[in-house]
Amino acid sequence: MIHEPKELVVVRADVGKLLKSADKLVIEDKVSMLTANELLVDVKRKSKILKQQKDKMTKPMNEALKAVRSLFKPVEDELGQITRILTDGIVTVKRRLDEEARQAEQKILEDKRITRVDTTMRKMSEIDTPDNQMFAEHGSSNFSEVKVLIIDDIKLIPIKYFERPNVVEALLIELRRDAMGNKAQGIEPIEIPGTHIESEERLSTRV
Repeated sequence: MIHEPKELVVVRADVGKLLKSADKLVIEDKVSMLTANELLVDVKRKSKILKQQKDKMTKPMNEALKAVRSLFKPVEDELGQITRILTDGIVTVKRRLDEEARQAEQKILEDKRITRVDTTMRKMSEIDTPDNQMFAEHGSSNFSEVKVLIIDDIKLIPIKYFERPNVVEALLIELRRDAMGNKAQGIEPIEIPGTHIESEERLSTRV
């Protein structure tokens, strides 16, 4: 069982009062701005105290988790690579055999010398088609049809799909990286059509 640190208990007791103060405060002039800043600094200080305590508690767990993952990762990566090699090989051959069977069936159907239905069915049954399930000593593998979305032309996709929060956030990350560049890394900014750079004032608080 994890015991609550005293820092958490103390800050939790103050949160309600801080929230009420923030809700009641009307920020409309320099004096109220300073009052708000006093509250803000207090909140930031308490947040810092909590983060330090949380990091102190989680650091050993995170390091242990990282060590465990590092222990397993090399072998897991190799197993994943082997899985991809074998899966790709099996699927490729299955597709080829399916296509050969389809062509064989079509050839039978187009053979005008075959006039009887039972003859057609017999010849169809003689075609060597791959099974959709393969068994091994300790398990089995199954083929199944899975629908996969393929983007043919991104320009034709309705704009509403790009306006979703996760998509916009990911898009902004990519756009900012290219549009602003990185002087420290020697990356020059790129002018991207449909975008522009402007300055925006933001408040940062240090404690």
